[in-house]
Amino acid sequence: MTRPELLLGPGAVEVTESGLRLSIRQPWYRSLPLSSVVDLEVSVDGESVNRDALRMRVDGEDYGLDDLPARWDTVWFIQDAAEVDVPVALEPGPAHVEVALTLRFPYIIIDGVGPLRRRTTATADVHIDRSTR
Repeated sequence: MTRPELLLGPGAVEVTESGLRLSIRQPWYRSLPLSSVVDLEVSVDGESVNRDALRMRVDGEDYGLDDLPARWDTVWFIQDAAEVDVPVALEPGPAHVEVALTLRFPYIIIDGVGPLRRRTTATADVHIDRSTR
């Protein structure tokens, strides 16, 4: 069981000059290596953001999603939020943000399948104000 309320909690979406910054936390009960991140999907108002444009910052280091599988030696601690920069053009008014994080749990092996994977989705509604741009 994963916990979506941890993935994208209250106040986790910030408007920046280039789009949005998300503060996400692992929706799991124990810390995992960054190589456990299988995928991260973000959409704003139903429009998917290109995964190649997403950058994830953990413990002060910046990674593209394709960099993560090799980061078995870097731990994403459950008490630490990762920041995800989302370059997206925003219009003033309400915006609906959806985040989906797929994690692989290397210590839970399913016979004939391999490591357990779980996809957790969370949403947030934000208001884009001209003064915050």
